[in-house]
Amino acid sequence: YVCGLCAKEFKNGYNLRRHQATHGVPNAPRRSPKPSPTLLPIPQELLEGDDGAKKAATSSTTSSAKKSHACDTCGKAFRDVYHLKRHRLSHTDERPFQCPVCQQRFK
Repeated sequence: YVCGLCAKEFKNGYNLRRHQATHGVPNAPRRSPKPSPTLLPIPQELLEGDDGAKKAATSSTTSSAKKSHACDTCGKAFRDVYHLKRHRLSHTDERPFQCPVCQQRFK
């Protein structure tokens, strides 16, 4: 997600919208287009370093790629549907879980 005014990059649409507000952008779109994959060169120090540095660089890119389920409301991404569904409750007043002792309901 890239700001059209200053080209600053963000990992999700929510952070982009918050940033756009600093530019005074009225009615920023609720959803940004999906970012296109961008290949960046690997820094030379990682190529010349030990295997641990290479593995660390690889694992950080693969862990972010695994989060493929994004919230339609805020853009936060999750690695599986279960966590996304659980997160969606934070945007509603729905309280699907009830305590068997006191009958109070919870998100």
